[in-house]
Amino acid sequence: MTTSKDNIFRDLGFSKTEAVHLKARSALMFALSGFIQEQGWKQREAAAFFGISQPEVSGLVRGKILMFSLDKLVNLFALTEQQIELRIGGGGVEAEIS
Repeated sequence: MTTSKDNIFRDLGFSKTEAVHLKARSALMFALSGFIQEQGWKQREAAAFFGISQPEVSGLVRGKILMFSLDKLVNLFALTEQQIELRIGGGGVEAEIS
C-alpha cells in the first residue's frame, strides 16, 4: 500500500490538469451524495430537486465521475444553498464544503 502524496488521481497517472479536475469533481460528488443522504431522499426525490433524471442521480451517488462536468456539479451544488470554499496552492485545489 502506498500513501497518496496529495492528489490520488495524480498518483494514478492522470495529467496534472485532469487530476485537479477529477479531485474537484469527486469532492463535489461526495458532498452532493451526502446532501441527498442527509435529506433522506430516494433517488427520484433528489432528481426532482436537482432537475435531473433518476439515472443521473444514480450515477452521482455511485461515483460515476465521467457522467458529470465540473460546471454541472457546481450548478447542482448551488441548489443546496451550501457554501464551497476553494483553496488554491502549490499542491493543487482543495474544496471545503460547508
